[in-house]
Amino acid sequence: MAAAKWLLEAQAVLICCGSGSEAAPFYEGGQLYSNEEHFKAHYPSMQQKGFKTASDCIDLVDSRLSSQEKWAFWAEHMQKTRKLPLDEATVERLGVAVGEKDYFVYTCNADSYFERAGFDRRRIYTPAGSWRYYQCAQPCSNEAVFEATESWLAENGNGTSTPRCPLCGGECIPNVRLSEAFNHGQYTRGLQDLIQWIQRCAESQLKLVVLELDSSFKTNRLASFPMESITADIPGSSLIRFSPEKYPFVPAVLQRAVGLPTDTFTELPDLLDKMLSADGRQRAAAAEKRLEQGASTRRTQRLEKSKSAEPIHWRRILEHLGEGLFNCAYERAM
Repeated sequence: MAAAKWLLEAQAVLICCGSGSEAAPFYEGGQLYSNEEHFKAHYPSMQQKGFKTASDCIDLVDSRLSSQEKWAFWAEHMQKTRKLPLDEATVERLGVAVGEKDYFVYTCNADSYFERAGFDRRRIYTPAGSWRYYQCAQPCSNEAVFEATESWLAENGNGTSTPRCPLCGGECIPNVRLSEAFNHGQYTRGLQDLIQWIQRCAESQLKLVVLELDSSFKTNRLASFPMESITADIPGSSLIRFSPEKYPFVPAVLQRAVGLPTDTFTELPDLLDKMLSADGRQRAAAAEKRLEQGASTRRTQRLEKSKSAEPIHWRRILEHLGEGLFNCAYERAM
């Protein structure tokens, strides 16, 4: 109930989505990234080669596969991310959560889900890249990123050929964050827009809610770590984390934060409706008070233990994404 209260009172919403391995609710086609049966139905040839889920073979570092075989999978995956039907119920719940509020989307999914769902592409930042593009594997320059058109995919995904960089003639890889070779160039504008949007929320003292979907601190630090820093830095902001974990973790230092199992996301519209009643508002206020009291005690204990630790500001964390240094920043902060 406290989470519903924060959302109703919010003036701005930052939607954060974890990586594809946790993004099961977003597609009617099933859990390609984590469910073996769903993966087998969509990629039977890859399962025959010993791969069990899409998560097992996204970066395809396995030396058993030739470049032609790798690109046969990558090209097919690029096509599927464009055509898998969206789960309309999830799209509707996202719309309910945002309403008419100011918003921005930070998504670690590289499948253009939010753009396909009708969100303004100028309000979307994708730190993990996009399966709609491929890049030079070196890369030879920041401009060496190219659109993977349908005709291009048909030509390079047949298992007999591999794409070459139009600029230098070198090998190519998908333009997603698979390794240090990831070319962030075309996503820099989205990163700058996100930073400016967060700063504007802070300067205008807007009530900001960070709505984190299908993320796990242990497996999706690309999502969780920046969101926690933003919530800690902006007074009055709240973090609502929907996680696949049974008992979702939220840091004790955050005053307004709650972790909920992913399944409860389906109940969000009903919770918001209940909040419109007087009884619902009273129950939500009581739940919020209990959360804040518990967080205050835990925060004091945590701060006493970590006075020597200097947290990294969220802006620097986000800037690391464009510099390829995110993991270094994370390890130093931990």
